[in-house]
Amino acid sequence: TLATGPCVRVVPGDADVEPVLRFVLGNFRARKASGMSSMSSLAHTLELFTPAPPDRRPRGGSFDRGSQYAGPGRAAWGCLCEARKVMETAAQNYVKKREEIREKAEAERLKGELPDLGSLTVDGDGGGGTGAGGEGTKAGDDEKGGDGPDAPGGILPALPPPPAPAAKFASEEYGNERRWREAQCMYAGVLRAALTNDACSVLFRRDMAARMRLEYHLWCPIVEAFAPNPFAFGGKGNGNGDVDPARLLPGDVSRYPQQTTKEHVKMCRASRAAMQREVLGFVPTPDEVTSLVPAGARRKGGGASRRGGGGGTNLFDDLTSSMRRLHEEEYAVSDAVVRRREDVRRAIEGVVTASGDFPGGTKVAVFGSSANGFGSPSADLDLCLQIPASAGLTREDGVEAMTRLADKFERAGMTGVDTARLTARIPIVKFNVPHGDGDGRLLVECDLSLQNPLAVLNTALLRAYSSMSSDLRVLASIVKRWAKARDINCPSRHTLSSYGYVLMLISFLTTCEDTGDGFVSCPSGPPVGAAGGGEMPIPSRPVLPNLQWVDPSWAADPTGPYRVIPAKPASGHCTIDHPTEPGYTVNYYFHRTGGAGSGTGDGGARLREYCSLDRPGRPSPGTLLASFFRHYAHGFDYRR
Repeated sequence: TLATGPCVRVVPGDADVEPVLRFVLGNFRARKASGMSSMSSLAHTLELFTPAPPDRRPRGGSFDRGSQYAGPGRAAWGCLCEARKVMETAAQNYVKKREEIREKAEAERLKGELPDLGSLTVDGDGGGGTGAGGEGTKAGDDEKGGDGPDAPGGILPALPPPPAPAAKFASEEYGNERRWREAQCMYAGVLRAALTNDACSVLFRRDMAARMRLEYHLWCPIVEAFAPNPFAFGGKGNGNGDVDPARLLPGDVSRYPQQTTKEHVKMCRASRAAMQREVLGFVPTPDEVTSLVPAGARRKGGGASRRGGGGGTNLFDDLTSSMRRLHEEEYAVSDAVVRRREDVRRAIEGVVTASGDFPGGTKVAVFGSSANGFGSPSADLDLCLQIPASAGLTREDGVEAMTRLADKFERAGMTGVDTARLTARIPIVKFNVPHGDGDGRLLVECDLSLQNPLAVLNTALLRAYSSMSSDLRVLASIVKRWAKARDINCPSRHTLSSYGYVLMLISFLTTCEDTGDGFVSCPSGPPVGAAGGGEMPIPSRPVLPNLQWVDPSWAADPTGPYRVIPAKPASGHCTIDHPTEPGYTVNYYFHRTGGAGSGTGDGGARLREYCSLDRPGRPSPGTLLASFFRHYAHGFDYRR
C-alpha cells in the first residue's frame, strides 16, 4: 500500500528473520502473481536484517551456521533461488513477447506492400484485361445512368486506409521492455541488498555470495539492465549451434562456474562494458571522484590546488573555471533585468487594481525561476494573484474575474493574450508585456495564475538557498543546461522539470558530508530514522545546511557538529491550508537566512561564510558537479 498509506519500515532481528523469510518464500512458491512484490519484500528483508550484537549471541558467535543461522540461511537461499526462477520466467516471457511483436509488425508491413484492391478497374461483364474491357466499362456506366458504387463497370470505391500499426507495435514493445527492466531492477535490488549488508554474510555461504557477486558485476544501474551472461556460450542451444537468447539473460545461473576466480570477474565486467558501449556509447566509471585527481594535484592539509606539485593538474579546477565563466556569460542576472521584471510586475498589478474585478488588497507576486535565483535573464515571468484570505473569493468567481481581466490586458496594450488554461487546476492567463522604447523595445512573456500560495512559498525557500552561496547558482545552471541538452527536462514527456533538478541538487548538497580535503562523502547504505523526520543519515558537516531542519542556534554560530531541530514548529505562522487538497495542511517552515525572524544579528553573514566554497579544504563546484552525477548514477536508491 505504498500508494495509499505511509511506509512502515520493519527491521528484522534474529528472532524475526526466519519467519519473515519463510513467509516470503511461501509467497514465491504460491505463484499467484508475477513475483515482483516477493522480490521487493526479499530485498527489503536482506537490506534491513540486523543480527544481535556479539555479546547477546550464544557461544560460537553468529558465524556458527550449524546453530543459530542455519534455518534463516536455508530460507534466504530458497528465496534467492525462487527469485532466480522469477527472473528466468520473465526473461523467457520477454523474448517470446518480443518475437511475437516483431512477427506481427512484419506481417503488417507485408500486408501494406500488397496492391490496393480499391484502385483496380473492373469491366462491365465481369471480364478482366484492357482494351475491350475498358470500353465495356464505359458502356456499363451509360447503361446504369450513373457512376455510383453499384455501377457494374465503375471503379470500386477506395476503402479508408487502416490506422497505422507502427504506433501500436511501438507501444507494445515499450511495455514489454518496461516490464523486463522492472524485473531486472527488482532482481538487482535483491543482489545489492545481500552483498552490501555485511550482516547477510551469516545467511549465505562464501561460494553462494561469490556467485551472487558475479551476477551483480553484470548489472548496470544506468542502463537498468544486466549484460549477457558470458558463461552461457557453449551451453544448451537450439540445435543449430546458437545459444537460446533467454539463457544470455539473468536468472539461469546453471552455467556459472562453481569456483569463481578473477578471470571470471573480468569476463563479467567485459560483458557489462560491451553492453554499455552499445547502449550508452561509453563505459561509465564507478570509481570514486577522488581517483580522478592525481596525488600531486592535491594540496597538503586538505583541499585541491590549481596546480599541484610534481606537475599534477587538477581537472576539477579547470572544470570550475569553465562553469563559473559560462554562468557569468549566459546565466547571471543583471540589475537591469531585475528592474525590468519589477517594472512589468508593477504594470500588471496596476491593471489588476484598476480593473475592479478583484478584492481590495490583491497583489501580484513573482515566483519561479525569475525570483528564486536559479533562473536565466531570458526566463519567463511567472506571476500569481495574491488575494486576501478574508475576501472569500471562490474559484469560479476568480476564473470569471480573470476572463474579464484578460480583455483589459489587451486594451492595456499587452499582446498574445491566451485564456486556454483558465480551466486548468490552477487557472492561468498567458500574455506578453511590451517593455522599453525604440530599438530596445522587447516583449516579456508572462504567466499569471490565480491564488498559487505554495509556489510563492517554494520560491522563497529556493531563494534562501541561492542567497547562501553563489556557487550553488553556478551548479544549478550547469545541471539545468545538461538536462536541457539531453532533452530530459519536460514533465509532459515524463521527465523532471528544471525545478525538480534544482531540488535534486539541494538534496545532494544537504545530505553529503564535507570531508575537509576538497571532496565529499555521499550517503550510502540503508536509511536511518534521522532526527527531523528524514530517512537519510545526518551529516556532521554538510556542504549546505538543510534550511527546513537546521537548528537556528547552530545557524547563528555554524561551528562544531551540525545540528537539527527535533520537529518543525506547528504554529499558524508557518502552516497553510492546501489550496486544492481539502483538509490538508502544509507546514512551510524554514530557517530565514537573515532578516526578521532569522535568529541572527548579522543578517546571515556567518552562515553564508560557512556555505562559501572558496575557503580552504572546501570542495570546488567542479568536484561537487562530478560527485552529484556519480551519486545519482551509482549511489542513490531509486526504490525509495
